[in-house]
Amino acid sequence: MTDKNAVASDREKRKDKYSQQSLDTSVFERLEVIVTKLQDTDNYKPLIEFCQKGFLSQIVQAWSYYAQVNNHAMFSKSTITLMKTLRTLEGNPGTVAHGGNLIKLILTDYSKVLYRGLNNCRGQITNPILYLMKSMILYEDSKYVEDFLAFFDFSLPVLPRILTPSKSELEKKESKHKPLRLSFIEFWITLVKKTPSLLRKDLLSDNYKIMGAWFKYMDKVDSTEIMISTISMFIESILQEKILKRTSKIKILNELALTKIHTFYYSGDKNLVTKVNDFFVAYGFDSESSVTFPDYCVWFDESPIAGMNTSVPIMVNQREFKIYNKVLFNALRLFKPWEDDLQSSTVVKFLKHTPELVAPYCAYLTSLGSHSPRITSYWFGMTLLLGRIINLPIPSFMENAETDMTPSPMLVLESIIPSSLSKASLTKALQSDSILIKQMACQLLVFTFKKLELVLDLYERKGWSSAKSTINNPFLTNIPDLQTIITTLNQVYTTNKSNKVIALSLTLTMEYYGRCFPNFFSVTLPSSNIYVDIMEESSFSGIDLAILDSFLQYQEYNNTQTKWWNSLDGRNSLFTSLLKLASSSNTNTVVSNKISKLFDGLLHGSVIFKNDLLASPIMTLISSLQCVSKESNQEPASLNPIWNLLDQSIARCIKTPYKYVTLAESYGNISPFIMALMEQWKFVEKSNTIRYTLAAKWLCIYLRSLGISGEAPSCLKDVAGNCLDDIPFDLLDRYLDFSSNETNLKTLNEEKFLMSQNVEMSFFYYITLLPYSEMKTVSRLPINDLDVAGGIFRILSITNDDQIKSNKDFQGVILALFEQIARYVLTNVSYKLITPQIYKRFFCMISTASNKDTEGKIIFATQQLLLIFRESINYEKTELESFLLEWLANTPAKMLDDTYLDFLGLVVEFLTPQRALNLLEKGLPFSAKLIGVLLSRVANDKELLVDFAFVQEYLSFGDSGSTSITLSLITNGQVANFSQAVFLSKILSDANYLPVLEAYLDSKYFSFVHVNDYLKKITNDEILITVASGISEKKEIDSSVGKFIQTVLDDCLNKYRELKEKDFQRFLSLLIVNTDVLLADQLENVLKYAITEYNHKFCANVIELVAKVGNFETDCTIKWLNKMALYVTKIFSERAQLSDALSKVLCAFERLICTIDVWDVVNHNIINSQLEVIFGSHWINDERVMKYALLLTLKGNKSRTHCEKMIQLMLNNEAALINKNCSGRYLTYLIVVCLATLFRMDPHACSTSIIQSKILSYYSGTISASDKILFQILEAIESENSVSWTNMVYTWDVLGNGDETLDFNEDVKLLTQEKEGFILTLREDYIENSIRNYVIDRRKPPRLAEANTNIEIWDKYSAFFDNSEVTLKTTNNKPVYDPLFLMLIIPHNKELVNYSKGEDNEITHSLNVKNLVQAKLLHVIICSLGDKDAQTVKVALIMLSEALKSLDANLQFKDGNIFRILLKKILFTHDQMESNKDVYQHKVTPLMWFFVTAVTELLTQPADPLYEKAFRWILSGPLVRPNDIPLFQELISPKHSDADYEVYYRQLSWLLETFESSIKCEDDLNLLKSKGFVDWLLNLLQVPYLNARLVSLINQIIYRCQRIENGGPTLITRFGGISNLEMSFISDKDRLSQAESRLVKNDKNPRNQKFKCILEEKLLNTKELLAGYTEIVNSRKRLRDWTENDSSNIAKRFCGSSIQ
Repeated sequence: MTDKNAVASDREKRKDKYSQQSLDTSVFERLEVIVTKLQDTDNYKPLIEFCQKGFLSQIVQAWSYYAQVNNHAMFSKSTITLMKTLRTLEGNPGTVAHGGNLIKLILTDYSKVLYRGLNNCRGQITNPILYLMKSMILYEDSKYVEDFLAFFDFSLPVLPRILTPSKSELEKKESKHKPLRLSFIEFWITLVKKTPSLLRKDLLSDNYKIMGAWFKYMDKVDSTEIMISTISMFIESILQEKILKRTSKIKILNELALTKIHTFYYSGDKNLVTKVNDFFVAYGFDSESSVTFPDYCVWFDESPIAGMNTSVPIMVNQREFKIYNKVLFNALRLFKPWEDDLQSSTVVKFLKHTPELVAPYCAYLTSLGSHSPRITSYWFGMTLLLGRIINLPIPSFMENAETDMTPSPMLVLESIIPSSLSKASLTKALQSDSILIKQMACQLLVFTFKKLELVLDLYERKGWSSAKSTINNPFLTNIPDLQTIITTLNQVYTTNKSNKVIALSLTLTMEYYGRCFPNFFSVTLPSSNIYVDIMEESSFSGIDLAILDSFLQYQEYNNTQTKWWNSLDGRNSLFTSLLKLASSSNTNTVVSNKISKLFDGLLHGSVIFKNDLLASPIMTLISSLQCVSKESNQEPASLNPIWNLLDQSIARCIKTPYKYVTLAESYGNISPFIMALMEQWKFVEKSNTIRYTLAAKWLCIYLRSLGISGEAPSCLKDVAGNCLDDIPFDLLDRYLDFSSNETNLKTLNEEKFLMSQNVEMSFFYYITLLPYSEMKTVSRLPINDLDVAGGIFRILSITNDDQIKSNKDFQGVILALFEQIARYVLTNVSYKLITPQIYKRFFCMISTASNKDTEGKIIFATQQLLLIFRESINYEKTELESFLLEWLANTPAKMLDDTYLDFLGLVVEFLTPQRALNLLEKGLPFSAKLIGVLLSRVANDKELLVDFAFVQEYLSFGDSGSTSITLSLITNGQVANFSQAVFLSKILSDANYLPVLEAYLDSKYFSFVHVNDYLKKITNDEILITVASGISEKKEIDSSVGKFIQTVLDDCLNKYRELKEKDFQRFLSLLIVNTDVLLADQLENVLKYAITEYNHKFCANVIELVAKVGNFETDCTIKWLNKMALYVTKIFSERAQLSDALSKVLCAFERLICTIDVWDVVNHNIINSQLEVIFGSHWINDERVMKYALLLTLKGNKSRTHCEKMIQLMLNNEAALINKNCSGRYLTYLIVVCLATLFRMDPHACSTSIIQSKILSYYSGTISASDKILFQILEAIESENSVSWTNMVYTWDVLGNGDETLDFNEDVKLLTQEKEGFILTLREDYIENSIRNYVIDRRKPPRLAEANTNIEIWDKYSAFFDNSEVTLKTTNNKPVYDPLFLMLIIPHNKELVNYSKGEDNEITHSLNVKNLVQAKLLHVIICSLGDKDAQTVKVALIMLSEALKSLDANLQFKDGNIFRILLKKILFTHDQMESNKDVYQHKVTPLMWFFVTAVTELLTQPADPLYEKAFRWILSGPLVRPNDIPLFQELISPKHSDADYEVYYRQLSWLLETFESSIKCEDDLNLLKSKGFVDWLLNLLQVPYLNARLVSLINQIIYRCQRIENGGPTLITRFGGISNLEMSFISDKDRLSQAESRLVKNDKNPRNQKFKCILEEKLLNTKELLAGYTEIVNSRKRLRDWTENDSSNIAKRFCGSSIQ
């Protein structure tokens, strides 16, 4: 009691205290007036003045006062005024800051006033406080929301109380004030939405009491509108927030929230229901927002990745399941998918996204009760749901699984046939009286069969075939018996024939049953069934065709095959019934083809029909029946004799097949079915003459069709003549007359023969009945195999008809028919045209041709057939080759002459070189040309050897072809048993064999010993000179051969003016080699003749002779040189390309100009003209010509050469590939060197803006040899005209890796010229490659001295290019920018440098470091600190200093401070190293700078696990220590507190990648040795958890170290490099054997194949490293001694062994 009195006393005192103070309420009134007026005007001046005078603080004080004295009316009014004021202050830029100050004032000093208002818990006071708080959050785009979160206490007990509805709210009674819960929810939703992502997690997680109170009454009092806003916030601000982890989302949106939200599925507002569904879709289905944890088991009991199952066990319907997503499963249990489609669809989406939940959810559904059929909404809804679950696709995890582990049958079966679908329930459903229930049961069964097929296919693809039985057997026991399905079908058809939908469903079910379980599929139908009735109908609907289609499909699996050929109870057999259906005029082609395919399958493997027919015998049978079916349209019974005949024939043929096989042997083994027809024909009813005649005609048509499709016509005639004696002979003769087909066609086209009636419908009858005279206009195409057989028959009949002459018309018809056949073959890949049944018929007709004309026609047709064969790839080559080889071997001699050489040559093309050789060896009487064709075929395989006897025989023919082919065989060394004596006696006695002789002299068969024996026997001058010139170049020349050469030489000297052209050329060749044995006068006379009188004075040999003599001072030689230069100019001006002879001339003249200064002896105008022709034409694209032009140019000078004109010609040559940006590197280099050479002659005259612009278009800014020289030219031009080329750049661009421009144009030029100037385009991927493959030692272009000869200058340029190419190979052959170029262009880019004027108009500049970092140019600058070029390092330091100055003046971006510290660290390191060289004896190696670059890249990636470590390293010290590799120690031996093993391998990967790209020189290697890096690296290889990529990186690092000077020896001697690799090699070989064993067990597991490939790659890398060590050991004596000369054994043991 005392305490209460004391509190009351304090309250009274405080009230008295405040009441005694005078409170100026006019301030509030003034503010209200100002705010009210601003609603109508835009005059903010009074408000601004009010704020500037500090009245806002007084307002807040008054507001606080009203709260403390419990003046509720004024407190509420003042709160509303403050809220309105805030909204008004936000409306004008001049007042925004005052509003911010007001918010900060309230939060920092008056937050308790807010609490007081909230604690009041009355609508009059608390609602305005909540409105004010909401306004504070929204003010200025939620700028002060973080301040609000920092100062406001969300742990206030009143907040959950506010969310607790009052009794009146629960009873939904009306109130004059807005409910506090509603106001708070609106405030809370706004706060959550506006809170930054990182803070939102803590806001929602820490204030779980608020969230709990919110969720608790959500379904009781919250309106539709607020729930839509609530759920929208949940989706957008929680589920779709990428920063929030799944665990955080689940913690916030817990099971209570899900339960409450789910109740709104039953809301009457459709928008709310849609929004709720969107929430659950986002929660459990959307891949971006769902809370689904990855499942690494799915259908496996244990994860194939981790080898264990770490999920949570749950019990469902007394069964245990292990799942990773228990929360989602509990959410699924909230749904009632049988009640509405929306919930059903959402459940299916959940299950599709999280397939591990399918099995436990199906078990949960089973716990709700069995799926016994009832006509209730629950049953129908559940059936729909189960169907959708069954139709879910196979999980992608299972599709991608690479394991030998087999899935759990229990889990798989739940996905195929859920446990609620028991055999009893499905059987009851099929037996239900309700047609709808039957239909839905069938639908479920079809779905399960489809899913079973998909799963079994998965098992087959994954190599789990052995586990199929674990799925098949339980599945079969869970589905209704087949007899139940059949009974249901019969019952449905009996009671309700009009309902064909259920019949179709049941038929489809039977089809799937037969497909999945053919061994258990046996269907016996009553004689009267739906299928027979449909087949007997006169017309068919779409559903009829679908039923028949499915019926035909399952007949293939029906084990009760005795049924389809039996006819019972006066009805036709199924065989005949289906034929009747297929031949009906009402049946389309699709049904006919299906029936044909069905019986082809049923008869497959039987002896009923021959297997080598050109078309399906069933299709032939159907086609023949179609001819007579039209006759029976008015009287269907007229075909009964035919149907009865077919019934009896097929039944007897099936029951006793070998009886008819035996009978068929007497008639050439025709098809036994024909013999059955012949036997049963005598039982055909003859009483009705019309029916009997129709049957007889049909039989004749059928026999004729069989003859066309492959049965032997003569055998058909014999069997018909013997067995069909009651059919008139003239009728049989007409139908079966195949020999005189053309004369018989007119008769067969008569209507009484019936076939013409089917011409419109069948290409087969159309083409076989079409007269030859009408065949020129054939436009129809074959559509099946029977049509092709008809086309082939027509070709054969035409070619074999003596009345048709071989002329253009005949050839046109044959070509047209073959074209139609070829089109069919191309569009039907499965059809095999190249079969013995076809080509044997053509080739056999050749030998039986009655006359020469017919023989020519047959050969022409066969040739066209072979041409189609040649374009085809779908045939058995061996069988065709064997037949052709045998045919050629047995062909009469008259066929082997040259009359049919083209045809025989085409036949030989189908023979392999080996078979062609075998044919030669048979010794057949081939003509010379045919032997040549065979030998040329053999020559295609250089591994084959032709016996010398064939070459000798072929040479005896003495034609030009024999010479060329023999030359080829000699050159390739393909002659066996070479007889020197026979060969030399032949070719040394006849000048026609000079080409062969020249080939022999250069071949491996050449023998001094044997040639020497024939030297004295040679009498022909041409042969003498040829032999002498050929052997004079040999090294082993004895005295006798030398005398021979001298004799020939003397003889030629005496009569060289009389020698023939070729002989004089050979004499010159002989003379060039033997100039030292001649007198000076003799040599001078010959030379003078050659260069003055000889007709071909400009040939290569003359040029070689002039160069050999070397006397360039005589008038005739000088005159010849000038003419020679003119001749070369003429070649270039008149020729489009160089022949072999002219190429030799150019090469010889090129060698000549290398020995003399051609400018001294040849008129300058001539050389200039020649260069103008080259530089101004297409010859600029020829590497040989450009090298020649360069050698000419190298000794030119300003006075001799029109250098400026030449440059203009080169630069403006539109034909030049370099101007089209598509020339090769070497050609580009030659052109650039020419430009540089010409430019140096007169730099001043050539330094024009036009030349500068054109050269800029060639420049790519890379370290290639061409760009280095172009860079020098551009420097020289700038020094001459004092104008930088960067002034011509009007825009800059940096293309990112995913830029669309690169999709259309891969090679984007650095500088592209437009009207406005140049566009300079840098590529981000090139910059990255320049950093990753930075080249620290780049050679500069060669320095050239005036005294050097052109060949010496060329050697320097050539060496420079070769060195650059070697360098480029180390950069993955991708462009690498020149770092100096990149740094020099930075100051000229306005996006990288900001220019501004100071107060004194002085221009100042600053680098935009942020853009430098984003473009990765700062990385390049830091890399440049490790460069060996001092100028590059100097420029890099200047750029870094400028960047530091810029950051000192303005940090520019968020991370500017850390970059500023980094730059200070780098520059301070350099200053210390330079100023204290005695203290710092070791410089920072290039590797260190590349690591600093890698750290710089980490600073741009805050999400990277190494970001914090990079940050710490920068702050760890003032300089970069030379012996402390950044982050190395922290990563390989982290402190326990810093260790982060979850990302260890990612960090390791970064470390290895950085080392791989950073090791550049010996200094780097020495640093690594001192840090124990090599030991650590080699030990790392022993870690079994390294993936293939990390192992490959380690091997790459070893490879780099191996290629550094002294790196290989160090690895060998100090670290046991060879021993390490040998042990690794042995271990990997064992692992490879194990991998191969696993692959044999399951070759369909990609993981096994991948593992094998990885090991093979590793072994290959190991071999390469070992090969490198072997070369290093062999190159140094010390290492050879150290390894005891074991290098050769290393090579044998490892590098020479193959990967087994």
